[in-house]
Amino acid sequence: MFCLSMLLLIACGGGGGGSFEAEGMLKVTLTDDPAIFEGVYITINQVLVHQSADTVEEQISESSHEAGWREVALSENISMPINLLELQDVKTLLAEDALPAGHYQQIRLVLAENTDTELYNYVILEEELTKIAQQGNGDEHIPLETPSAQQSGFKLINQFTIVEGMTTELLIDFDAEKSVVETGNGKFQLKPVLKIEAVTIEEDADTDGDGVPDDEDNCPEISNPDQENLDGDEMGAACDTDDQDPEVQ
Repeated sequence: MFCLSMLLLIACGGGGGGSFEAEGMLKVTLTDDPAIFEGVYITINQVLVHQSADTVEEQISESSHEAGWREVALSENISMPINLLELQDVKTLLAEDALPAGHYQQIRLVLAENTDTELYNYVILEEELTKIAQQGNGDEHIPLETPSAQQSGFKLINQFTIVEGMTTELLIDFDAEKSVVETGNGKFQLKPVLKIEAVTIEEDADTDGDGVPDDEDNCPEISNPDQENLDGDEMGAACDTDDQDPEVQ
């Protein structure tokens, strides 16, 4: 399963969604389950939300805000491309920001486009399969085709509500085995198969009782009042099995 842990919330101006007076927080996170690949990499340029599920498949542009789209800011701590397989059994914050309170019905992920000189979306197969692929082009990085993802974005229909003074987290969980499809001649295409779970929590909630609110806690379910984080990622040492002092690595 590919997990997209996305936390995004930039309240962008624009019409089409009615007037709003209050705001709440939206977080988008990703996660994933094991797959046959050594790596599945994607580059996300934008995260957009809309109150309508019946929007036209138009090309995303600056004028999209006038059509009711609102952009959620990508996390400053996330680097691209994202290897979805590194999200197995963990959650990664993709985007986070404040949005007008209200009911939303659609989210879209807009990806970067591969070029002749640089791959932004690609897969790396397991060692034996990689050797087979290398017989054709001698390159273990195989382009991942993402139809329409650069123009209109991947359309994810999932209703969620932004509540005033509260945080809504959208957890996107990808199924890697089903999301990456071999189309023939050693080519692969991304056709997202995923589930989305929406959870709303109070902004001052403290699940593990360590004195750090959940929306600020790097291990919200494990008590770690010191918030120790040796490798500088989104997860604290108390819940990150890969958290090591960089000087020791």
